[in-house]
Amino acid sequence: MTAIPTCVDAPDREVAEAELARHARSFNSMSPHKIGQRILAHLDPDGPQPRDEPQPVPAAGELRLWDRRDGRLGLDGYLEAETVPRSGR
Repeated sequence: MTAIPTCVDAPDREVAEAELARHARSFNSMSPHKIGQRILAHLDPDGPQPRDEPQPVPAAGELRLWDRRDGRLGLDGYLEAETVPRSGR
């Protein structure tokens, strides 16, 4: 119920809560979550407002660091092909 946006009026919120409670009594434990998602999609079809801040860029590889037994720092990983600088061939 906390996922319902504030722009949804009180009567619609009450109907959604009653509907969710009615279904929760008669279905398995995962059903109320799925039903809640459907209700939310009906009440707020556009979804949440997009953020103004830039989205993080997905990692272009993987890097792992660990403490070695000899006290030094271990390093292991890889870069995706498109992030590796190309030589002037």
